[in-house]
Amino acid sequence: IHLDNGERCVYAEQQYPGLEARPVWESMDWLTDLAERHGQKICDELKYKAPSLPFTRWTDPNSTRDYDSGWGMVHLHHYRPHLDKKCPRDLFPYTVNAIADVKAPMAPRYTSLARQRADRAIRSHTDRIPWMLTAHLPLFGPTAGEAALVVNGTRVPWIPMQPTVVDTTFHHYAENTHPSQDI
Repeated sequence: IHLDNGERCVYAEQQYPGLEARPVWESMDWLTDLAERHGQKICDELKYKAPSLPFTRWTDPNSTRDYDSGWGMVHLHHYRPHLDKKCPRDLFPYTVNAIADVKAPMAPRYTSLARQRADRAIRSHTDRIPWMLTAHLPLFGPTAGEAALVVNGTRVPWIPMQPTVVDTTFHHYAENTHPSQDI
């Protein structure tokens, strides 16, 4: 069903009376802690190890033969046990340990390293998961706001080492208008 004049789309059985819904939230302590204490080393590990991953390891659920969103994810934790066993945690040991160190809540979803390629965008969609928020910590990429998540019409720039927290039950899309630099 559509709620809030079509701005959010969620399943009816997942509604919680009195629960506040807003597209953009303040950063959470654990996410700020992750950025401040571990951000640079996570960034270094990613820059060193990610190029060796085959292209097929970057999951891109939004792409088709006719549409390349430029979005890709490598899951470090998956909420389904049979898929969690396939996550390449051993490739990013510092990152996995840093997430555990700051006591990041492990929701019934996945924890991933993601990238949005330059000059690409994901189509607007909703994740339809109203029981949790989505946290992003951009590690490196454009610094002038060319990369962003747009949630319910609110543009939230992805700036390296500046955490963002959003409610992805609202329609949202990601974009990176920089001509050559991924985030």
